[in-house]
Amino acid sequence: MTTPTRVAIAGGSLGGLTAGLLLRDAGCDVDIYERSRSKLHSRGAGIVLHDMTVRYLLEHDLLDLDDVSVPARWWCYVDRAGAVIHRDPCRHRFTSWNTLYHALLDPFDPERYHLGREVVDFDQDHDAVRIRFADGGVVECDLLVCADGAASAARAALLPDSTARYAGYTGWRGTADESALGAATLDQLGDTITYHVMPHSHILTYPIPGHDGEREIGRRLMNFVWYRNVTAGLTSRR
Repeated sequence: MTTPTRVAIAGGSLGGLTAGLLLRDAGCDVDIYERSRSKLHSRGAGIVLHDMTVRYLLEHDLLDLDDVSVPARWWCYVDRAGAVIHRDPCRHRFTSWNTLYHALLDPFDPERYHLGREVVDFDQDHDAVRIRFADGGVVECDLLVCADGAASAARAALLPDSTARYAGYTGWRGTADESALGAATLDQLGDTITYHVMPHSHILTYPIPGHDGEREIGRRLMNFVWYRNVTAGLTSRR
């Protein structure tokens, strides 16, 4: 009988959980190590559910899409005054970071999701990869997947010359309770991904599940993101 490949994943956010589920389904023996001492919360806002995510959730019968997302029927552009200048039908579904995190975490074995385990170093030979943790512990595996985020310690070790590069724009992201919106505003935005394009900038908004996954209109959140192109080194002037 073939021994399953032992996989350790550094990082238990969306990337780490996705890798963990796919490798588990492929027959590997998977453990996820997350440095946070508690389950993650509010690490992001709205997320578009992509086709591959939808296919995985449905093919593995993990949940009903209506339990983790809200649909949009329209793709809409508005002018500065809020008047619609272009509209097309769409079939996007939107979720929130919190909702998607729990949708991926719930089907994973809780005894294999280790909190408070920060990977600080690793090495390998022909037999195994050895992982060292901040608490002094050591684990051996056959494969290490590094999904430890933007400030990845693993990336710094594997690619010490790599540096972050400014993408050319900044973004402001947030959410608002739908209950705080006026009836006319909610009627226009409630089933739509809405864009307003400005010189060197654009802003968009769409509905997502509420803080505890609520999907009823009026109890959800309205996600918004404002992007602005800014030359590196410049600051905005009021």
